Amino acid sequence: HFGKKLAYRDFCRFMQIFRQREFEEYCKRQGFSHAEVDEIADAFKKVAYKNLAGKKEVDATCLVKMLQELGRMPTEDEPLLRFLNIIKVFDKHVDGCYDFLSVLRILRLLESTRELSDRHIIAKQE
Repeated sequence: HFGKKLAYRDFCRFMQIFRQREFEEYCKRQGFSHAEVDEIADAFKKVAYKNLAGKKEVDATCLVKMLQELGRMPTEDEPLLRFLNIIKVFDKHVDGCYDFLSVLRILRLLESTRELSDRHIIAKQE
């Protein structure tokens, strides 16, 4: 109701719920913007297939193709080894297949390790 005063306690509760929902949404997107998630989702849909349970996923080969299309595939030896280690972590069923949330998590870790590596290189140069 507009014009009605909100008790401080009610305001705090509202903000708590709002922040929780905001955090849940952030986690679903793994910190990517909505536009980035849309771009990743479009690339995922191009290469994804339905598994036996009817859930869309990609295998490691399709994941590499997708990341290359997005321009996010590591190319140097060390980052490539890091990539292989990262995707092993998200291979829940040890079948080399990844759902969309796992792909987002993989991309987030790749981005984070790339940023850390870049900072390390800059620090060495200084």
